[in-house]
Amino acid sequence: MWDAFFKDIKGCGPLMAAVCIGYFDIHRARYPSSFWKYAGLDVVVNTDGVAEGRAKRHIEEVEYIDNDNRIKTKRGITYNNYLRSKLIGGLGPCILKLSSTKLEDGTSLPTGYAKAYYDYRHRIENRPVNEDKPLTPRHIHNMAIRFMVKQFIRDFWIVWRKYEGYDIGQPYYEVAKLGMKPHHY
Repeated sequence: MWDAFFKDIKGCGPLMAAVCIGYFDIHRARYPSSFWKYAGLDVVVNTDGVAEGRAKRHIEEVEYIDNDNRIKTKRGITYNNYLRSKLIGGLGPCILKLSSTKLEDGTSLPTGYAKAYYDYRHRIENRPVNEDKPLTPRHIHNMAIRFMVKQFIRDFWIVWRKYEGYDIGQPYYEVAKLGMKPHHY
């Protein structure tokens, strides 16, 4: 997987690649959204139809197997908090800092996943403002980092599925379900 995907991504070194390969299980993930859910990057739709992002406040009943091999339930988060913190707090900022090309005049041009970050950030900054809940610059930054990491995970899922010989179908939710054009990052 290093040669197939990770070696060309600036900001993602061997240790982060090991975290991704070690925590994600391609044999259980039929869609990229399966990885997103496991990492806590999916969107939760409440019973009243309101969509919210993942946070610790989203506590649910989860089943687990105890030491005596009995199925029990407990209240807890339904995602891997360690993996989420590594992706959002470690991988995202590193990719953002290192994914750019220096131009002759000394300026830098974002490439790859950093371009996805800046495109999404620009889209959020230029949408109509909700006067009741204006977004802070930090909130916009966090939203764009999350989007960029989701694009990274999606591409990782596609390459890994192809590498294992699995069918990938149409991995783009936006294309398959919403009728949008692919982003091609």
